[in-house]
Amino acid sequence: MRLLSNYVARRVLGLAMLLFFAIPFGMTVAGCAKKTTVQYCNGGDSGPVIGQLTSIQLSPSLSVTGISVNYGQIYQSSLAATGYDCKGSSVSLGSVTYGTSNMALADINPTTGSICGGSWNRNTGGGIADYTTCTAPTSTTNYQAYVTLTSNGISSNAIAVYVHAPATGIAFGQSAQRSCSGTDISTFVDPDTTCCPADPTTVVTGATVYDGTSCISQNDTRQVAVRVYANNTTNAADNITCKAGKITLAAQGSTGIVSFDQNGVATALLPGSAILTATIAQSASGFNTGYFSVCPPASITLAATGTTATSPLSVPVNNTQPFNATILDTAGKSLTGLTLTYQSSNPATIPAATGSITPTYPSSATITAVCQPPTCNPGPSTALGYNGNGKPIASNGINVVSGGSVSSALYVASTNSQYIYPIDYSTGTTGNLVKLPYIPNSMVMSVDGSTIWMGGNNPTTISTTYPTGGPGALMEYSTSSNAVSATFTTVPGTVLSVSPNGTSVVVTDSSRGTVSLVSSAGSVATYYGATATHASWSPDSTTLYVTTNTNLVLMYSTNTNWQPVTLTGTDTTYNDVVTMVPAIGAYFAGSPNTDGRSYCSTTTTTGTSTPPTTSNAYVPIADSQAVKTDRLATATTTGGLHILGASTATGVSDLYLPSAQLTAATDCTTATAAVTFTSTPSTKALSNVTPTTITGVQPASNGEIAFVTFTGTGNGVVPYYLTNATAATGTLQNFTLSTASGTPTAPVAGTWASDDDTFYLGTAGDNVVHLITVSYPTSGTPTLTDSSQLAPALPNLTNSGTATPNLIVQRPRKVRS
Repeated sequence: MRLLSNYVARRVLGLAMLLFFAIPFGMTVAGCAKKTTVQYCNGGDSGPVIGQLTSIQLSPSLSVTGISVNYGQIYQSSLAATGYDCKGSSVSLGSVTYGTSNMALADINPTTGSICGGSWNRNTGGGIADYTTCTAPTSTTNYQAYVTLTSNGISSNAIAVYVHAPATGIAFGQSAQRSCSGTDISTFVDPDTTCCPADPTTVVTGATVYDGTSCISQNDTRQVAVRVYANNTTNAADNITCKAGKITLAAQGSTGIVSFDQNGVATALLPGSAILTATIAQSASGFNTGYFSVCPPASITLAATGTTATSPLSVPVNNTQPFNATILDTAGKSLTGLTLTYQSSNPATIPAATGSITPTYPSSATITAVCQPPTCNPGPSTALGYNGNGKPIASNGINVVSGGSVSSALYVASTNSQYIYPIDYSTGTTGNLVKLPYIPNSMVMSVDGSTIWMGGNNPTTISTTYPTGGPGALMEYSTSSNAVSATFTTVPGTVLSVSPNGTSVVVTDSSRGTVSLVSSAGSVATYYGATATHASWSPDSTTLYVTTNTNLVLMYSTNTNWQPVTLTGTDTTYNDVVTMVPAIGAYFAGSPNTDGRSYCSTTTTTGTSTPPTTSNAYVPIADSQAVKTDRLATATTTGGLHILGASTATGVSDLYLPSAQLTAATDCTTATAAVTFTSTPSTKALSNVTPTTITGVQPASNGEIAFVTFTGTGNGVVPYYLTNATAATGTLQNFTLSTASGTPTAPVAGTWASDDDTFYLGTAGDNVVHLITVSYPTSGTPTLTDSSQLAPALPNLTNSGTATPNLIVQRPRKVRS
């Protein structure tokens, strides 16, 4: 039996050992699964443990700026704290306690972290809770304390707290920034020994102090200095600069003009100016303390890249031509990084992108680069024009020609018919008459050719008072579907213009006495209380000039909003307006004078503050010629700009401005007086026609020829003017129209094909559209041919006849073989 027992014991022991070695190493047996393996930071078996709190970061941003509180003020903003282990991973904090280095100066609620600029109440009694009343310190000798947070025996970094009399104002640019020796306080402090408890040291950075009275060139640096005062004075005794804590400067409104480092050193970034705001050590005390100006451009010279060709520059269709702009500021230093707006006088066919053009159809245009506030050289409204900031400047213009042939899609309507007639000459497709929901009183094509905007009269209200209908609605006509895509009954009136970017339709309503900018969705973005007669946009859609039926001229700008100008002198009203090329102003048709007005406002400064307060007179007179005009248009040639006008009384006029004079008038930033440009005028009388109303002057995009349209007695002819490229000495001639489709009486409306080879002319009498083909020989004058006639047969409102086609627009179409 004993042998058996020994045998069994040996077998059990062997089995146990076998099981021990068979179990994988590291496997946990039942009852030990909850045991956690400790990992030490050093990878060994002792020391700090990973996951345990080893450091606390208290409000990192406040560690840089500190906290500024007034005597007796409670700072209740959260002091955010994050705990970290030895590996830098965030871990939760346990119970926390806040502490302060000076309970009599910057007391702190140990539980919530609320800071008192003085001492908290404790054990007050009478039901008053602790830490609810803050009492100002009894001694003002000290001004700085530090607060910390403790958790599990670990203390955080210290946050500086500056305690001082309430700051009532900040003075700008009066002294260099200094720091008090031996004390880590604000670098924005005053050198007065009465302010700082220790002797002041030298200037922190050595940068020149900026006083706000002049502009600083791009990339230059200046030390921006401030003083903080109490008790609503600027007395030395109330200077609390070094007690207030660190001051942070920022540019208000415009961004990208100036940057600041932690010592208040400003770096000029881009032309423009801004009001500076000073914030004291993360407190609610923010002040508009001063002004910073970066020198504006004084010249922009535009040149075509990769070619030595001079104007006119030939660029084939679908080819990209880049440009480069050389820019100098008012101190003569080069500027880079500006947001220039590139403008094309003919964006429908030769659109301008940023720094380049890519012609989409054969045509001609003038390209200009503009520094246009608020995207370039902005300035605050209260100091607009000071140091030249807040004003535009344009480059020289470069004429571009893109050769070839183009066809047209034509749209013909009448103010005496409820129909529109479309025809696409590129395919030869004759469209069907499209009935409109309202009677068109005006018709304007968007630059991209996708939309025709028409003011509409109500056909149900035709009467003696309203022979072509009463107030109706704005109509949006899609050229892709040849149908009205939307009507807006809340915007009745007449369409005067559409912005080149297609976002704003200018509509005037005589019944309400308003002129409105209407979005493509039919909502009124802004309006002015006046009845407008004509409107003209700048090519970049930032500026609009408007004439009214009173002695009021309006300018709308994305930088300055609506600006009304009351006419004084001999011209009591203006009849028409056209933007100059380059867009440095506008010319206004009038009687007895035709006036040019500059886009440079005339600035007047008042006061001795920095900056002084400014006022601006917008679109001031820059040119005035004793030439009566009813309608105007611009024609650009290789020599300059021709302001072409027509009048029932005096005939056709030509106001010529050479290119050099235009370039000299582009700079608004350095002008100390009103900018002027003086044209050379000439006038030629109309012959063999008796107009009652001039309806338009229609120049080709190449500037060589312009037709005059009118109502009245035309005797079957249309006047046309041939320009002289370098002078106001063109010739006025008459062209006899074909009678193949009837007897035309007067040329009432017209539009050019984009390639300048065909002029589509609507005429009264025969009520057709004449296609006048224009050929340009290498030398000599153009020749004209009335090649064919289109009969839209627009149904007349009041009888069974056809209406006169007095509304005509076109969009370019590629020629198909």
